[in-house]
Amino acid sequence: LPPMETNPDLAGRLLADVPVAYVLLDELGNPGIAGYAASAIERRPEEWKLTYATPGGGTRVYERVR
Repeated sequence: LPPMETNPDLAGRLLADVPVAYVLLDELGNPGIAGYAASAIERRPEEWKLTYATPGGGTRVYERVR
């Protein structure tokens, strides 16, 4: 699970503290959960690259860029 943190800056720092190489965001099942990580990733585009998205964008895979 992504950090369950509403502050995107803090969520980004929490993601930076673990060896995360990829983040999968989807809108299946629990639509609210993906929003926590999405806001952190979207605020740091220099750190994350979109590597895959389904048609319509319901599922996205981001790779950490270091």
